[in-house]
Amino acid sequence: MVEAQPGPPLGERQARLGAEPPAQTLVYLIGTRTNAGSSPLGLVLAGVALAAVMSSLITLLVVRDEAVYTHLRFWSMGQLTGRAAVLDDIVAFAVAGLLLALPFGRTLNVLSMGEEAARGLGVRVERAQLLGAAVAVLLYAAGTAAVGPVAFVGLVAAHCARMLAGADHRWSLPLSMACGAILLIGADIAGRVVLDHGEIQVGVMTAVVGTPFFVWLDRRRNLVRV
Repeated sequence: MVEAQPGPPLGERQARLGAEPPAQTLVYLIGTRTNAGSSPLGLVLAGVALAAVMSSLITLLVVRDEAVYTHLRFWSMGQLTGRAAVLDDIVAFAVAGLLLALPFGRTLNVLSMGEEAARGLGVRVERAQLLGAAVAVLLYAAGTAAVGPVAFVGLVAAHCARMLAGADHRWSLPLSMACGAILLIGADIAGRVVLDHGEIQVGVMTAVVGTPFFVWLDRRRNLVRV
């Protein structure tokens, strides 16, 4: 249970936007040099390792200052309260990311066929992968700068959209955006009404929804294999 707090200062929001591209670039450089190559597994492992190192460094820097540590603990969960001022700062980045992402569905469809097939169809694979990663980083940085880290929204929304629209990214991309917005707003509303006094941060509520969803998804895949 938390009380509403004022949004972060402008410098902090700019730091969030500016820190995201170098961090994602480092994850990509590490992930592509593992035995897994540029596969999702290599990128995931690199991301987990880098996140653990950065989290430890941040804790080391702020744990001695109680006020700073309390502020960090509050914002590390993500929340939607008092976000009007933040939207003015990140709306341009969010709109640019959306305009770049929506037409990218056709290219993603070709890339999903495999790198060799994509090259045979005339797609510049490395360029397309780099552009897709850049758009994803732009959208993720804008979202994190606006509300803080909110887990499971992108993962759950993407799987729901794929279940509804199939593997065609031209439809699943815009549908995943709608699913993510519905999930985020629904989790925020639930966090506000579940307690008589105060509210539960939206990051906690999305984790409550996302964890059992992935347990169910994993069991469903195991049943399909059987």
